[in-house]
Amino acid sequence: MVVSRRRVAEQRAKAIPVSVTLEKELYDFVETRIDTRQANNRSHAVNQALGFLKWILETNPSLYYGEHTAPSPQQGNQPQHGTNQNYPR
Repeated sequence: MVVSRRRVAEQRAKAIPVSVTLEKELYDFVETRIDTRQANNRSHAVNQALGFLKWILETNPSLYYGEHTAPSPQQGNQPQHGTNQNYPR
């Protein structure tokens, strides 16, 4: 795959440098992806992971958050202690 210099420059212009702190397990995972050539570098690996997370949250958030269950209906409206239903506020 040949990428022109102009294309590389455009991609760099879109990138914003940031610094993150990773847990050791996640750092090792990123390094493994680089070692097995599934990612070119750390930035590439992190962008892949965040891109996938973004896609999951936009397309099917229940895969990330789990199934949402509706709260069970309340057992009738009980008046608060010290109030009178005949004289609502």
